[in-house]
Amino acid sequence: MKKTNYIVVDTIAFESIKVGARLPFSIYVNDNNEYVLFLKPDVLIEKEVLDNLWIKDKRELFINIQDKEAYQAYLSSNLGGLIRDQSIPQKAKCKMIYSSTSNLMDELLQKPDSPESILKAKELVSESLEHVLTDASAIKSMITMSAYDYYTYSHSVNVSIYSLGLGRHLGMNKEQLNLLGSSALLHDLGKSKVAPELINKRGRLTEDEFEIVKGHPSLGYELLKKYGEKSFQILGGARHHHEKFDGTGYPKGLKGEDIPLFGRIILIADVFDALSTKRSYKEAMPTFEALKLMKNQMAGHFDPKLFASFIKFMQQ
Repeated sequence: MKKTNYIVVDTIAFESIKVGARLPFSIYVNDNNEYVLFLKPDVLIEKEVLDNLWIKDKRELFINIQDKEAYQAYLSSNLGGLIRDQSIPQKAKCKMIYSSTSNLMDELLQKPDSPESILKAKELVSESLEHVLTDASAIKSMITMSAYDYYTYSHSVNVSIYSLGLGRHLGMNKEQLNLLGSSALLHDLGKSKVAPELINKRGRLTEDEFEIVKGHPSLGYELLKKYGEKSFQILGGARHHHEKFDGTGYPKGLKGEDIPLFGRIILIADVFDALSTKRSYKEAMPTFEALKLMKNQMAGHFDPKLFASFIKFMQQ
């Protein structure tokens, strides 16, 4: 095995590497803080190869950061089978789902004019939902995977996780959860059409800047319609996730239950994730403090019944 210190690596899930695969990238292991080339590309992975990793306690695998795109493509194409594999622990499945979804959203937000990527996002929610629905603790495991730092793509994934958790707590069926997860994952698609310097600005936006940013729900709604989205529930969640229960939100100033259900759910998940992740201008808030702030300082913003259910879900 060849040692090298001259690569930048990324961690991948050991369980994602399956017997019989031929990987289009190299695999490395850590040996006394040096990265060791363990497997070259296009070599058939045999059972003995993976057993060797277990014996040597080298279950943390690495790839060259330049091969991340190739790994994500491999993971995406094999995710369904990996989720259904009963031998893979829940935590590993959740890690793969989170990684694959985050990567897809990163691509989609960089290139939003892609109906194929929107379809893939919806398919990924549907595929992942099988795991979420069959294991009561899967949502909590997914939450532990949530990115600590705020990025628009990881925020979208986090909001989808929290929305699904609340939806499951409310007793939604599989079809409803599928639509809710897709709407939440795609809720910020319109931000791809807003200047990055406004989305990522440190500190308070000016009134003019805020007016521009406030256009993102409508922009996302139009993008989804443009590329064939027909579900009024998915469209309603994306368009109205900034409406507030007291009527002070945007873009339409809807009030109470005139706001689509998905919009009311996604708003709660959206605000909670924004508070509980770290940004360039603020630290992440602990769960209790974030919920307390939402209850005391944002009274009237949220559907009170849904917010009470969200608190119960987060306390489970």
